[in-house]
Amino acid sequence: MLKTIFKTAAVVLLAIGVAACGSKDEGSEKKAVNTGGSVNKEVPANPEEALDASLNQESGSKDDLKYKLTLKNKSDKEVVLEHGTSQFFDYNIKDSSGNVVYTFSQDKMFTQALTEKKVNPSDSLEVEVDASEGFKGLEKGQYTLEVWPVAKGTQELKTVTTVDWPGDSKAVSKEPVTEDVTYVGLADNHTIEVTDKNGEAISLQIDETIFKQLENTEPDQELTVTYTDDGVTKTATKVVVK
Repeated sequence: MLKTIFKTAAVVLLAIGVAACGSKDEGSEKKAVNTGGSVNKEVPANPEEALDASLNQESGSKDDLKYKLTLKNKSDKEVVLEHGTSQFFDYNIKDSSGNVVYTFSQDKMFTQALTEKKVNPSDSLEVEVDASEGFKGLEKGQYTLEVWPVAKGTQELKTVTTVDWPGDSKAVSKEPVTEDVTYVGLADNHTIEVTDKNGEAISLQIDETIFKQLENTEPDQELTVTYTDDGVTKTATKVVVK
């Protein structure tokens, strides 16, 4: 009878051990399942590989030359465009010889700000590009306009179009221009910023004599300036402080 008791006890202990192992394995399995979600997190698509860039003209007058830069997501993943400043695009204007005569960002300052723009699959992001400022003052001729986004990882998304520019009346005349302006300030030791009677900004190249004349001049001072315009650069030859 004692032998039978021992045999029964052994069977019970064996059953308890098997149940305990099963419970442990089940807990391990659940743990593995719970940690699987982070591994399968979807990574955003590479912008240069996922986006198609195109440029379409919206208006074409001399005073209103606007284009629309479109970035279409052709992939099946979300695209995240990261910007380090408030600038979203840049553009160059090249003459018929391939020389860059204007770059949009060359005389601009942009706010430092980290921003993101998301483009879902099959969706598009549209940005208005006003090229009027760049063509102002250029002589009649055929130019190449290159436009591209400046978000991280989009350097190769450059769009190119040809512009038959009718010319700016001021660029054709080689005679000195005299007009009343409002002084804004010194951009550097060789350039001053002023605004004309319509509030439009004008950058004028100056020599050392004019620099010393205006070195202590306060902003908003009324001036009469005489300058020449070769179609690319305006150069002040005389400045009168009112």
